[in-house]
Amino acid sequence: MGRQVTRDLPVKLTVAEAQRRGIELAEALQAKYDAEAHQTAIKATWKEELAQLEQDIRRLRRIVGNGEELRPVECSEEKNWKNKTVETVRLDTGEMVDFRPMSTHELQADLDFSPGGGDAQ
Repeated sequence: MGRQVTRDLPVKLTVAEAQRRGIELAEALQAKYDAEAHQTAIKATWKEELAQLEQDIRRLRRIVGNGEELRPVECSEEKNWKNKTVETVRLDTGEMVDFRPMSTHELQADLDFSPGGGDAQ
């Protein structure tokens, strides 16, 4: 007898082996589908994070480029009776930032009809 060797050769599966391999195949396919679904979810998360970072970068680039940004600033609305306007004035700098015509209600609100009254500011 010659030297004994082991080689991988085709072997017919028994019914039980075929069923077991079928179950393994189904489990492997399910694991693959689960991994792909997980990968898709992760990609979506990263896509959202990257989009948020891009938005932050654009906002900060605009702020740095302009040298200013919008912030809440305390203002006062002051009536200008001469021009019949309401002027919005920054309290930190005193700068007028906006004005608009007085409404009919605003024009009449400060009228004093009591005796001796009637002087608008």
